[in-house]
Amino acid sequence: MTEETKRYLKIHPIQLTSIEVLELFIRKNVSFDKDINMNKQDVIISHGQSEYDEENNTVHVGIKLEYGMEEEPETPFSMRVELVGNFQVDEKRFKKHHVADWAKRNAHVILYPFLREHAFGLTLRCDLPPVILPLVVVPTFTVEKPEGPKESEE
Repeated sequence: MTEETKRYLKIHPIQLTSIEVLELFIRKNVSFDKDINMNKQDVIISHGQSEYDEENNTVHVGIKLEYGMEEEPETPFSMRVELVGNFQVDEKRFKKHHVADWAKRNAHVILYPFLREHAFGLTLRCDLPPVILPLVVVPTFTVEKPEGPKESEE
């Protein structure tokens, strides 16, 4: 990254260092006789995180997409995508007691574009209409300073 870029982009104290693909699964439902039109309301996306590893300054966050995974799905296809992101924390710039809250609120949003790409690619490669998951609003994580004593009005 150039010095000019660094002036405009502030590097966050928690960085994604790697992404592991745990599962990529897709199966066409050949008995499905309706138009292949995925109802995005039926997509289940879940996430979770590990405890903060103080020795290695890391936290691991998983995100999973499931669609049509019932025993006898009434969907044109079934799909499951599961990823784990590994994050490195700079404790000099980010207090470790805030890591769990950051991971719970923010880390899965960082992994979401990777989940979207895998869902898109899997469906496209299986000659299904490509799944484009909706964009999401990115939450912000801020640490609020406690208010000091108020000055009395005289």
